[in-house]
Amino acid sequence: MRKLLSALAFIVCLIIITVDGSAKGRWITPKPDLIPSYNKESFFLDRITIKFIEGSGVFLTQNKFESRSGLDMSSINELVGRFNMHSGRKLFSQRRNYIDELRRNGMSKTGKELADLNLYFIVTIDSTKLCSDIIKALINCPVVETAYPKSKICLPFDIEPETALFSGDQGYLYDAPEGIDAPAVWEIAGGLGEGVKIIDIEYCWTFEHEDLKEPFHVSEIQNQQFINHGDAVIGIMIGQHNDYGIDGICPEAQIGGISVSSIENVADIADLIINASEQLDEGDIVVLEIQTQSLWPIESVQDVFDAIEIITSNGIIVVEAGANGNHNLDIDERFDPENRHSGSILVGAGNPPIGEWGQDRSRCSFSNYGTRFDLQGWGWGIVTTGYGDLFYPNSDERQWYTAEFSGTSGATPIVTGAVACVQGIYKDRFENEFVLSGNEIRDILRNSGSPQQNGPHGNGNIGPRPNLRAALELIPQIPGTLNGVVFDAATNEGIDSALIYTDYGVEVFTDENGEWEIENAMSGNEFSITASKAGYNDSTVTNLILEIEGSLDINFGLLHPTFALSDSTFNFILDQDLINQDDLTIQNNGNGVLEWYAEKHLTNVEEIDPWTVRNTFNIGSLVDDNRIEGVVFQNEHFYISGANNQNPLIYVMNLDGEVTNSFPQTGQNPRGFRDLASDGEVIWGVETNMIYGFTPEGEEIISIQAPFGPLTGITWDFQNEVFWVTGLGYDIAAIDIEGNVHVELDNPNLLIYGLAYLYGDMDGYPIYIFSRVQDNTDQVIWKMNPDNGDTLFVAHLDPEIAGSPGGAFISSDFDNFSNVFINVTNTSPNDGGDRIYLRQINSKTSWLNLSSNEGSVNPGSSEQLDLIINSNFLLPLLYTGEFIFSHNADSGLALLPVTLEVLEPMPPSEFSLLTPEDGEIIQTSEIEFSWENSVDPNIGDVVEYQLWLEFADDSISFIIPEPQVTILLDSLEFDIEWENDFCWWVISSSHSDSVVSRERFSFSYFYNTISGDQVDVPVKFGIQSVHPNPFNSQINLHYGLPEKSHVRISIVDISGRVVEIIENGHQPAGNHRLQWQAEGLSTGMYFLSVNVQEGSYRGIQKVIMLK
Repeated sequence: MRKLLSALAFIVCLIIITVDGSAKGRWITPKPDLIPSYNKESFFLDRITIKFIEGSGVFLTQNKFESRSGLDMSSINELVGRFNMHSGRKLFSQRRNYIDELRRNGMSKTGKELADLNLYFIVTIDSTKLCSDIIKALINCPVVETAYPKSKICLPFDIEPETALFSGDQGYLYDAPEGIDAPAVWEIAGGLGEGVKIIDIEYCWTFEHEDLKEPFHVSEIQNQQFINHGDAVIGIMIGQHNDYGIDGICPEAQIGGISVSSIENVADIADLIINASEQLDEGDIVVLEIQTQSLWPIESVQDVFDAIEIITSNGIIVVEAGANGNHNLDIDERFDPENRHSGSILVGAGNPPIGEWGQDRSRCSFSNYGTRFDLQGWGWGIVTTGYGDLFYPNSDERQWYTAEFSGTSGATPIVTGAVACVQGIYKDRFENEFVLSGNEIRDILRNSGSPQQNGPHGNGNIGPRPNLRAALELIPQIPGTLNGVVFDAATNEGIDSALIYTDYGVEVFTDENGEWEIENAMSGNEFSITASKAGYNDSTVTNLILEIEGSLDINFGLLHPTFALSDSTFNFILDQDLINQDDLTIQNNGNGVLEWYAEKHLTNVEEIDPWTVRNTFNIGSLVDDNRIEGVVFQNEHFYISGANNQNPLIYVMNLDGEVTNSFPQTGQNPRGFRDLASDGEVIWGVETNMIYGFTPEGEEIISIQAPFGPLTGITWDFQNEVFWVTGLGYDIAAIDIEGNVHVELDNPNLLIYGLAYLYGDMDGYPIYIFSRVQDNTDQVIWKMNPDNGDTLFVAHLDPEIAGSPGGAFISSDFDNFSNVFINVTNTSPNDGGDRIYLRQINSKTSWLNLSSNEGSVNPGSSEQLDLIINSNFLLPLLYTGEFIFSHNADSGLALLPVTLEVLEPMPPSEFSLLTPEDGEIIQTSEIEFSWENSVDPNIGDVVEYQLWLEFADDSISFIIPEPQVTILLDSLEFDIEWENDFCWWVISSSHSDSVVSRERFSFSYFYNTISGDQVDVPVKFGIQSVHPNPFNSQINLHYGLPEKSHVRISIVDISGRVVEIIENGHQPAGNHRLQWQAEGLSTGMYFLSVNVQEGSYRGIQKVIMLK
């Protein structure tokens, strides 16, 4: 790089960094546990790139590696000899001192730790068959950071299907949003790209073309292949404005080329990038038109990434083609901007407004996509120089034009032209003394661009299309000065260390008196400015315009809120499966608005990062079954479905990985159940278009026919009590236990292999989808909102051995404090066979909730919240957690500890009957029944009583809230005679816990007419309870009648056939108990039907018979 200029602090979006010797850490791709099998189509298997660890000072002498830092290089040199590595050389051809200077300058400018390019080497091996073995050995050397075979690049090709012919209209030049509106800047000084140099790194060019111009620099060209590709690219940028041919976007920019003259030189692209930078000044542009053979951006190669990062850190702008592989870059951690960012502007291909490829500015079918993409250009129908399909007189390549250029290769020079126009205007305004950085121009074009639109090929991000007319408003003018004071609005005292920042990225802090000043502030454009200080409300002034070379005085009086909680801690004690709540108040006694939000986490367990692998079981090799399909976890055991050589089995495995049992599957398909689900009692499996329910012992209970198939995924929805099922290529449907479809949600174009359900998902997306990426075996998880079918991407899984996804299940009781994702991964027997993975989803915090997790409180006011505690799905344990309140008051943080003790089931205390006493003779029909209090040991639980009266062969019961009641005996419509013997007892109940009185008393009643008001009998109409359920041989039904009625009670199977009528006759008013012995019934599902007064009331209860 011949010349590096310094930028002023006023440059828009500039981030000022002070280098203090501790640069931002460099992200390094983790060393893989498994070395992939490299193929000769995508890699040169006889040449290996080696990068040594930073600070090692490695150099090469006589085909031996030495270290200036004194590191032991014997292990690496032993590998060089053992595998006969030879012809070693530095990857980068520049002098060591020049590379070091580039690195120092880049780190000083950006504060980023940059790679030492002098630590890259290339070696040659004789046996390509040993490539993976050699790389594995190299990566295991502690002095090696990474090693990989040289990547081949993809040669230019016409993207299928064959493009249509066009009229030659250059629509991409003109009015936004269809084009980039280049003419809007052509009449502005610098708007034709004056003063900007561009180097295109690709194959070759016809610089003698009638519509091009002489380059300022071009490297030696040894291979004339693909010359049309180069002509098309530079024609878009610098096609001359004359009376014929095409018009380029930035025709006055200087153009140069560095040729990848032979595909054999592809591994040296990183070196060519550094070579290009030597010909450029700060603010000039390198265009990368190269992509890998597998159609990923060229910066996916580590040495290329490091070279790009070096020159962008030194002020060179790199515009890079995003490649044509239809890959989602978000699934690759190398393209996560939080991990690493080369500084290049990454360009995607968008559909144009012409043709039938899709909605204008939507993603082209071939374009890669993801968060990392910055901007888009046209991806089809581009009119430019080259190829000759539009105009080709006398076969003279110097007059060839095309209307069919396409791909990210065409989109990239469109964006590059816009970058050059913006840079040219800025340089002219500041008399070529200052330049904009690549990040600054990227932000100008993104913030002013025409937004991407949805289209037929998915909505993966490729960024907006540049709009140069709108971008003009964001290009800075000659600066002015801003100043002012920040003070406390209540005391008028100056506030020190307050942050002042503009919406265009400039920041300063106030001094000890609250005074501040921004020199060289942006002028000529509207802006806003904000004062911010911890403990105070931000104050923003908008719609400001600073005159060119003018000044503005802006003062801020800041208000400050306070934050106080009504309680410092909460402690709850609950039974299982209960919900309780308490009041919590947030008070603001300050003079500013309080903004707050709350997060929760557990405090009694160590946090495990989401999607961490907690355990793995090699189940395939353990049971000698190479087709494991589904898995659930229930009763501290895994239940696993396997094809077992077309004799499908369910394997039962304990937590130690020991298979303790197996039994045949209940279905008919030789492959067996593709996925499993559990409702906590019954296990469910899917095959073809059937759903089968069976017990943990293997007895079939029910089979349900689904409306489509074959099914590949099933899960049980605990909240709505339905199944969610799907198949490859099918939507996701909610089906009830009778096979009725309730709703169908669109499949978001996923290959689904398993479904799982997370009760209480924090985002409201409880349906988890285990799928793979189209065209490869990458395993990904999405989740879905059952209310509207919306999906969220969750995770890209990285199993230790690559394989295809299988069934999935989410367990909330694998341990006491976590939700765990359990899945099957199918791998080759040569790689150890099918596996079961257990991964952490999150800590179990669904028991701890606030009615709102964020809010604002006006000065002098308070906000009332509900603290909601839910013991559903919790084991009897002590749970401790806390809410972390972040707020804008003085401290900025507040903690609220909460504990929940979930109690084991404890019945109410034993008690005795009091009156009437055992054996008592009663001659009045108005009888007072009383008994001792029964106390529930669980705090806050309420006890209710059920009084039973038995006479002859009939009985009746009453639900009583207190331990006494008076009943008018002859109002019960018993067939009472002169002398009658009764038996009575009481059951005390609290939730599902109950206890029977110690005694059963009897008394004799002599019929006698009494006077006085009748006493109403408390009756709860209809079915009160059915237990136990599931049942084995006997079931108890409790029901109530408000008046004497005809009652018919029957047992019906799932086909609707009446199996048995167990009651059919008139019964008196009151509460009744019926006990039925199930004899001769098989295991399965039944319905208990209660019909009162020929249909005036009908109750149905589902019951399950288990033998």
